Amino acid sequence: MHLNGVESNIDDDVNDDLHIPTQSYDEILEICNSNNISRLNSLNLPNLKNFTNNDLIIKLDEGSSGIIYKVKLKIDRKSYVFKLMKSEEDEIIGDELESKPLSRSSSNKSNNNRLNLLTKSISNISINSTNNLENISPLKNHHNNNIDDDNNKIIEKKVKPDYTFNTLNEYLIISKFKTKHIIESYGLFKYIEDEVDHNDTESIDSEISTNDDHPQIFDNKPINIGILIDYHQNGDLLKLITNIRKKNLIISNNLKDFIMLQLVEGLKFLHLNEIIHRDIKPENILIDNLGKLKYSDFGYSIDINRIKDYPLNDENFLIKGTNSFKPPEIVNFKILKKFQNDIINNDCKILKKIDIWSLIILYYQIKFLNKPWNIASIDNDNNFKKFNEKYQLNKINLMKTGFEMSRNFNLNENFGKNINSLKDDNILVLMNMMNPDYNNRWGIMEVYRSNWMLGVRMSLEDSNNNNKNGGIKGKVEENEIVKLLRIV
Repeated sequence: MHLNGVESNIDDDVNDDLHIPTQSYDEILEICNSNNISRLNSLNLPNLKNFTNNDLIIKLDEGSSGIIYKVKLKIDRKSYVFKLMKSEEDEIIGDELESKPLSRSSSNKSNNNRLNLLTKSISNISINSTNNLENISPLKNHHNNNIDDDNNKIIEKKVKPDYTFNTLNEYLIISKFKTKHIIESYGLFKYIEDEVDHNDTESIDSEISTNDDHPQIFDNKPINIGILIDYHQNGDLLKLITNIRKKNLIISNNLKDFIMLQLVEGLKFLHLNEIIHRDIKPENILIDNLGKLKYSDFGYSIDINRIKDYPLNDENFLIKGTNSFKPPEIVNFKILKKFQNDIINNDCKILKKIDIWSLIILYYQIKFLNKPWNIASIDNDNNFKKFNEKYQLNKINLMKTGFEMSRNFNLNENFGKNINSLKDDNILVLMNMMNPDYNNRWGIMEVYRSNWMLGVRMSLEDSNNNNKNGGIKGKVEENEIVKLLRIV
């Protein structure tokens, strides 16, 4: 059960197993780029409710990027995850109204008047015209105000544009590939409890500007959409790391290196296919039933093949991610401006260096069960400030051995003590991936071809061969990560 794995094959076809109509890649791409809610609402997406029952939908989590549900489909009785776009939020904006809004009763009485305005508004708008997007999209501060009677405060319901863009962007990226390295998408769905007859004019409750010359739709709320992906009962790396720390377990260095190898191979796949993840962290690395690691949560990702579709000139877009895993060029304003100019004027591929930094911070956390610092900012984190000063002053990246690099750091401090416990080849890679200067930071192929990763690959191959030759015929020794999961 899967959708086609290449961009050119994503079309208006039907999934043979689930009979799920897939969508036109180009159409979803256009909606993603324009944030055109009217076009999104008009998509012929299948309703998830048609494939499952209420008692088979369990809410697992709710965060800034949406709501995560565990669902069991009727057709195969297997569990999946449904990532639902959280399209709106409530914001308290004041104690008093500047102008008195319509009450619920008066709002209902004025439906006919507003419907006439709505009809006139839509008749004057060309959906395909980007010049008219402001008139039909709720993403430009269009809203519907309500009173919270309990505390007499104004609540503004505002559609958040990032949710629409991130959800569609993630779908466009993961639906291009079918690989062991990343999660697989089984389709884009809408989630509507009760289907609404869109021809029923009484159901339209949109606030329209009273200015007939410039009518605006204030409550053109997007439908609830989400992505169906595999359910991973083993959870993610964060859960594994947390349990290891709680139980005070000691795991082998080989296992930690094998985890890093899987992550390096996965990032190599992404970067060779011009995908930048931008939010690598333990909770975004899922563990399947075989103990294999998969990258997930591609809402912040960038596909360099369509780089023009991303607002790289918007600093708020560039700084997305998780603070403790962001590189210096993202969290320091002065460096960010230079980084932004380099991307726009020179080479957008330096965006890949964001992932390199995040990955080595993730490895550090797996290796030592702590973080080297809270944020890579010389102004806000003293641990990073010390690291950065020593790195720059001693020109660490010009050194040829890990031993030479590590002896510049204080053994009495956590960072110095930790890296001095590593092998020479490990230190060499770690310090080059942690280079504060993104221009000189290693890329993924330099990491993959390093002596460290070469040694890990050879060790893994030897281990697999020994297991096959020495074990019971036809049975390979169970994956070490699966064993560890059983213990924790």
